[in-house]
Amino acid sequence: MADPKTPFGLRLLGKRLRLPVLEQRGVSDRGTTDRFGAVSRFGDRSGAGAGASKYSPEGFAGQYSGSLESPKSIARINRDLSLARIQATFSHFMPANVEAGDAAASDALFRDRRLASVVKRVAEEFRVNAALLAEHLAAEVHKFKEEYSEIPKGIGIEEWVRGKTLTTSDAGLDDWVRERHKIERFVPEAKRIPAGVFSDPIPAESVARKFQKLRQPVPPSLMKPQRRFSLYDGMRASAAYLKYKERLVRYGVGNNNFEELPREVQFQLARLAVNPTRIGEGSGEVGLQHWIRVTRRGQLEELFDFRPVSSKETGDRTVQDVVRRATIHTVRAMHLAESIFAE
Repeated sequence: MADPKTPFGLRLLGKRLRLPVLEQRGVSDRGTTDRFGAVSRFGDRSGAGAGASKYSPEGFAGQYSGSLESPKSIARINRDLSLARIQATFSHFMPANVEAGDAAASDALFRDRRLASVVKRVAEEFRVNAALLAEHLAAEVHKFKEEYSEIPKGIGIEEWVRGKTLTTSDAGLDDWVRERHKIERFVPEAKRIPAGVFSDPIPAESVARKFQKLRQPVPPSLMKPQRRFSLYDGMRASAAYLKYKERLVRYGVGNNNFEELPREVQFQLARLAVNPTRIGEGSGEVGLQHWIRVTRRGQLEELFDFRPVSSKETGDRTVQDVVRRATIHTVRAMHLAESIFAE
């Protein structure tokens, strides 16, 4: 049998070749790298390889310089492919298969520039996107259109937002009182929000359904404490809650990774963080942790539901419906960002 050859045509005769260049760090048939990532090639007469050129085999052709790009990880490839498909779907004339009327459904609630200016002010205080906050208020505040968005003539905006009141449960902040200390750790600005006045406690929806089937009252220990705020402080609490959820996502996926995501994906993660569902129960990926791990794996399309289903046709019980509703809210927030809160 013939003696084996190296990639450079040198025969191995049972002994290790001791060419000085092969003693450098990062040896392979592609060359060598120093601790700064510079690549040296046989025959390279410049840069890091200049001192090693005298060890090059005679007649070896090819001059290389620069550094090799590290191969992309599977998660990075998944992410890039997913982002391309997501952005193509959102650039369609029906973004994410949401009809024009459904996409602009929240616009009318903020046509009053005075109300929009208050939303912008609150968003700036807590450093959240104004359009995302506006859509959050439209989606989560009970009877926002009927009770809070239509300001009567002759009433100033400050009088309106500080005179109107709502409970934390009305604002979709059922867990505000229980989680307030945790929220304040992540969002120190939340400490400036007044405590509010006592309001009747409520049970979680799942708990209420369970005891309703048993035809028994919900025990006080399972009730969630609630508070009543002015509309203005309710908006501030909503902004603080959004910021809290955003920071949980940033912590889970990495701040730099989050910053690299386009706005539609950041909005969708915020919506799923607010209403994460019980997906993955029993797998260790319950709720928000599931969506964080999906993001870290680069499977960003799984964050969305692109079925051509309107908001009126979706429920809130199945995971698929919750994700579709979040997708519609993201489309609406993107529309608000262009139509009402354009910078």
